[in-house]
Amino acid sequence: MEWHVHYVGRGGIASFAISAVDIALWDIRCKKAGQALWKMAGGSDNTCKAYCGGIDLMFPLPKLLDNIKGYLDRGFNAVKIKIGRENMEEDIERIKAVREFIGPDIIFMVDANYSMSVEKAIACANIFKQYDIYWFEEPTIPDNYKGFGEIAKQPVFP
Repeated sequence: MEWHVHYVGRGGIASFAISAVDIALWDIRCKKAGQALWKMAGGSDNTCKAYCGGIDLMFPLPKLLDNIKGYLDRGFNAVKIKIGRENMEEDIERIKAVREFIGPDIIFMVDANYSMSVEKAIACANIFKQYDIYWFEEPTIPDNYKGFGEIAKQPVFP
């Protein structure tokens, strides 16, 4: 379906429509099998871990850390921040500050919202390794399958 509607634009209303059909098909399949979706999708448990994050790309560092404190105070043990500023050094500074603030026991994730080239994503991932980033979300546009393959082949991603 995605391929047949790509000419009207990636994302937007076309993605919503495809998602509605996908959800309906999974619902029918699960009902016919008499199983929950998490089992049909290969899951082994019906629980999941939760994290907290916000739309914080342009927050000054004190506000970012204050938000993170709020997440931890509410009982979350995993956090995600937005990255993807034009100057990579600003992202690194924010990542370093958050890791120092949360310590080694809190799961830490970053989301670049398609803001990077493949080359920049690889360079960033290698720098991020020292900060024990659990996942690096959406470094580049989702249609760039070959680019994501190049990123995933890097030794920084076991």
